[in-house]
Amino acid sequence: MRVVRVHLGTFKLLEEKNVPKIVDKFGWCTWDAFYLMVHPRGVWEGVKGLVEGGCPPGLVLIDDGWQSICHDDDPVGQEGMTRTSAGEQMPCRLIDFKENFKFRSYEGKKKDEVGVCSKGMGAFIKDLKEEFGSVENVYVWHALCGYWGGIRPGTNNPELPECRVIKPKLSPGLERTMEDLAVDKIVNNGVGLVLPEVAHKLYGGLHSHLQSVGIDGVKVDVIHLLEMLSEEFGGRVELAKAYYKALTDSMKKHFNGNGVIASMQHCNDFMYLGTEAISLGRVGTSLTKLHASISSPHEH
Repeated sequence: MRVVRVHLGTFKLLEEKNVPKIVDKFGWCTWDAFYLMVHPRGVWEGVKGLVEGGCPPGLVLIDDGWQSICHDDDPVGQEGMTRTSAGEQMPCRLIDFKENFKFRSYEGKKKDEVGVCSKGMGAFIKDLKEEFGSVENVYVWHALCGYWGGIRPGTNNPELPECRVIKPKLSPGLERTMEDLAVDKIVNNGVGLVLPEVAHKLYGGLHSHLQSVGIDGVKVDVIHLLEMLSEEFGGRVELAKAYYKALTDSMKKHFNGNGVIASMQHCNDFMYLGTEAISLGRVGTSLTKLHASISSPHEH
């Protein structure tokens, strides 16, 4: 592996990287508690329950359910999170880097000097950390392409970079050996892929907002999707290089160079091209045990 590392020059070994301090903390992820219905009051009560139960979390991970998304058939200004259930969110696309109405409507617990409460995700993160001293880090989830269905084109949102809906193409091996409803939905609806030459605008725009509201890092999911979208962009290696360079640069600027947890990242492209700075990954097999088609002996 050391020889490959020197030859490629695109990744680093674990001993060369600065591992984030969350590895030594007990963390709580909101997914199994709320799925897409995550909301500030629920997160607050979840942390409160853990603290009162003697397991105060040092990390809180707000999983899928906080972003502003909609279906292509929805009006551009109409958020679709409340009309989307877990397992049905794959056709949805991101329409704004900012949090959805559930977190935007949060009112802070303290008033400023003129008697006005702060609002939004920033106010919530501030209150959460102040109320529960054990919570040193709050991360949020997002997909490598922004959301499962990528970015929605034509929103007239000046913050969103140029994108185009691309129909994924699966390898013959994957088509023959794995049935996956999520992949099926993505293939049928395509992905709003930010063009690789402006991938830095995707991560820079999203992460700069998250940093401004007190978020300390991100869990980047659906990483394996890139290889299915690469045919028009020079192949999987060139597309992956562009995206992982943009992601790494944004990590360094906004999240201390290491505030990222990788997820659904078991692909060679990520391992050899995307791990210059990322040192943590979700590698459990708990999800696959629920799906007979992917819990066969090849799992490792």
